Amino acid sequence: MGHDALTRRRIFTAALCAAVGAPAARADSAFDWAKNAIGLGPRTVKPLADPIPPGLAVGAEIYIVSGYEPIGGQCVVHLDRPGKQVVLVLSSFRPLNWIIKSSPKTTVRAAIVSEVPQSSEFQSRVTAGSETKVYAARLGIAPNTAQSKPFRQLIREIQTMLGVDRVQGRFGIYTLNMSYDITEPQSGPELTVEGERPQASSSLLAGIEFDILDVDLRPVPWTVTGPARGADLRTRYDEKTRAALDPTGTTVYAVQGNKDVLVAIDRRTGTRTELPLPSSFPAMSWPTDVAYDTTQDIVCVGTLGGEGFVYRYGVRDRRWRDYRSLNNIDLYSMAYEARTRSLLAWGSNGDLVVLDDTGRKLLEQPLRAKLRALTELFDQVNEQVPRLRVIPQGQNLALVAVQGGRVERIWTYNINSGACEYTFRAR
Repeated sequence: MGHDALTRRRIFTAALCAAVGAPAARADSAFDWAKNAIGLGPRTVKPLADPIPPGLAVGAEIYIVSGYEPIGGQCVVHLDRPGKQVVLVLSSFRPLNWIIKSSPKTTVRAAIVSEVPQSSEFQSRVTAGSETKVYAARLGIAPNTAQSKPFRQLIREIQTMLGVDRVQGRFGIYTLNMSYDITEPQSGPELTVEGERPQASSSLLAGIEFDILDVDLRPVPWTVTGPARGADLRTRYDEKTRAALDPTGTTVYAVQGNKDVLVAIDRRTGTRTELPLPSSFPAMSWPTDVAYDTTQDIVCVGTLGGEGFVYRYGVRDRRWRDYRSLNNIDLYSMAYEARTRSLLAWGSNGDLVVLDDTGRKLLEQPLRAKLRALTELFDQVNEQVPRLRVIPQGQNLALVAVQGGRVERIWTYNINSGACEYTFRAR
């Protein structure tokens, strides 16, 4: 602070202290005491339900602090951004007292606080300086990382509310810390509304076409970077599809609805033939996917029920061949790879599981951490890893995420090298 400004502050402080009967102590503490005495200092308020004014965030940095619940009922946010205007977005599932403290040259223009959904009587309160406007808004909770589905939803809400396409920082975990220090902006595509972009091209499976069955079990041509041969990007898909097409393209083998039975569907006539298991087999329960062994013309069905099984049906002789226990390996999807005569499966923990053609486990590779932007598709606290369809081509494979009726993400992976690429994202 310059000499003239300090002199003016001391004169103003002395006048305030004299007016309210306060001792003229050290300048800073007396100034703060005097401001509080006449209502200019920090105050505790309940967030206003007033509409957030247009342009509130223009020229300001935006920081998010979000978590499910507090420790001890309060959370202190310390801001040190000299010369900056700041808008805070504060969200929690349970009500708490937010205490905002800022350095002398940091201006906290506004705090936007989430309404607590389960309570109309007990809402969060905010203690902040008099210059800080406090608003209430319906906001999601993002207690995970910035690369999570809840955060993607929250940042889109902020875009709608404030008209911005990025924020300068995100803080918080499931149980909020008692305090957070915000001293500099963060960086990274995860802080933008767009999020992380896929690669422009892929060195794995480049130019290779494959089919993805749509909601009506019709094959649609794709590559790892998008639909092929003029296929409509608006085609609808079902994330729960459990089906495989035979090599001739005339018959689909599927498990549909809540019926735990394999069905052969003639695509030319629509005729459906149920293929129930023999009574000597374990009952089929929670089937997760169907794969077609093109080498032996065998249909394989993977299940979760009990310890999990792979059942095998011979197309040529029209009979169930055998079954094998998965020994509690939970498989979400499965496909046959002809060159290696193996089954490649996506496991419930985000692993690639390799089985031989009878269902015996050969290999398991953790993939979850390698798939960039995968965590944007699910809530890591409350949801399981999403189901990905596996489409193998030798040692390379495509992993396809279907959500909301559309192909949402595609990755490629090489089993030998471990190379992994993020190649497609729905717009």
